[in-house]
Amino acid sequence: MSPEIVEAPAPDVVVEVEPWPRERVAESLVNRHAALAAGVGFIPVLGVDIAALTGIQLNLINRLCQLYGVEFTRQAGLNVIVSLMAGTLPVALLSTTYSILKAVPVLGQFAGSAAMAVNSGAVVYALGRVMIRHFERGGDLLNFDAKQARAYFREQWKRAPDATQRAGDVGVAPDVTVHPKTVATSPDFTPEP
Repeated sequence: MSPEIVEAPAPDVVVEVEPWPRERVAESLVNRHAALAAGVGFIPVLGVDIAALTGIQLNLINRLCQLYGVEFTRQAGLNVIVSLMAGTLPVALLSTTYSILKAVPVLGQFAGSAAMAVNSGAVVYALGRVMIRHFERGGDLLNFDAKQARAYFREQWKRAPDATQRAGDVGVAPDVTVHPKTVATSPDFTPEP
């Protein structure tokens, strides 16, 4: 005879915490994605690193669109990335150059990985800051003007290493898990088993 499994009712717990301002959550998303992009630099397979970087950029744009209530399509996201990178060709070529440098045994792999990690993080950070500014001004993916955003992108790309070192000051937005009959927005909240 097998034992019968009975689910215990979830506790009635409500935790009220003031929600983070939207721009702080957006900055947290940018910092997370910049850190992920920096990790992409250490992927040893030529070309896979660039594909992964593009995926992280698309995911960041998608998440920011969700946060700002802007419609996202993969094609519109790719258009933003390509149009912005085309105007900042030296920055875009750095990632490709560093990726190719990894093909050189030992020293090239080390130098290429380290350089690509720094550049990838900076590119994603700058892209995120550009998108936050665009969305804060009421823009969407269809009215994104890459020409107008390029100078700000370069400025943010240059300050990215300093900004990502200070990422802890902004913090990381909590991933909220909502259990039945439980509302939790605090990063310190852990429901009773």
